[in-house]
Amino acid sequence: MYLIKRPGGYYSVRYLNPITGKLSLKSTGKKLKTEATQFVIDFKKSYQVTKQLPPESLKVLFFQFLKSVESKYAKKTNRSFKITFRQFFKFTGDINSTQLSKELFQEYQAHRLKVSIHTARRDFANLSIFSEYLKERGFITENFIKQIKKPRLPQRLPLFISEMQLNELLTISTNKDISDIIEFAFYTGLRQNELINLTFKDIDFEKRILILNNQTTLTKSRKVRSVPLCNAAYQIAINRTPVADSGFVFTYEQRQFKADHLSHAFKKLIRKGGLNDKLHFHSLRHSFASLLVQKGVSLFFVSKLLGHANISTTEIYSHLRQSDLFDAVKILNHVKEF
Repeated sequence: MYLIKRPGGYYSVRYLNPITGKLSLKSTGKKLKTEATQFVIDFKKSYQVTKQLPPESLKVLFFQFLKSVESKYAKKTNRSFKITFRQFFKFTGDINSTQLSKELFQEYQAHRLKVSIHTARRDFANLSIFSEYLKERGFITENFIKQIKKPRLPQRLPLFISEMQLNELLTISTNKDISDIIEFAFYTGLRQNELINLTFKDIDFEKRILILNNQTTLTKSRKVRSVPLCNAAYQIAINRTPVADSGFVFTYEQRQFKADHLSHAFKKLIRKGGLNDKLHFHSLRHSFASLLVQKGVSLFFVSKLLGHANISTTEIYSHLRQSDLFDAVKILNHVKEF
């Protein structure tokens, strides 16, 4: 095991990989030799542990993985991991870490694409996270998933409802708890999980803003997000009555909302109102974004309000800004014809 200086000035460690038996390179990420040397000292310690690792059952490693990430991800994501691996092990059997390969993952992806592209994409993401976990611990030398092209979804315009349609649904609704959470979702763009876990502590009534700080309410990205409250959302929040010591803003019959019950209640209203049956509770989030874009709010600010990590995710709403496209083409109206 020794240091070599790579083009660009960074040091790497040349070492014998205990799994493949081949010489491998690992970047230290350091340009100073003293720092790179310290990296080698630390790396040697983990290398000695890795060197003793025999090929291990992938099922055993998966349960270790689940335990290590349980607190890092939301319950829904942890359930998703379990679903993915249940299907993966059904396909592969109880193999060990050395039997993983690019070809195996390609075969599995082709198998899952027969179910649906959404299923294949979910499994692709989950297996990539697990593979990275195995790589970091020395059970595999590379993340084979990264060598495979992720299935692309055909672009579809998000379904949303207008303010007029929202008012129709609120008129039909006979339950104030359900009406309040639906209207609040429409005017804040919060995800379903964020709504049902929202507490009064998350709202600064003086500044008329709610802050999802990952202490009482977990955001999908795990990043802190602030959402100013418009008049409609503010009035709903200020008129809600805290239930016992729970502190939840939205409750149903004195208890915290259940996601399945809320989805079912919304779908029932959609059908009763004669709206598109493909609309679901998440469509309220799309409605919030669509309304803002149609009112002239930039995609940048919409992405911040929605908590998107990348503005490219928000660009699905760009079709609603057709006026921008017309303004761009108007330039040609001043081009002189010859």
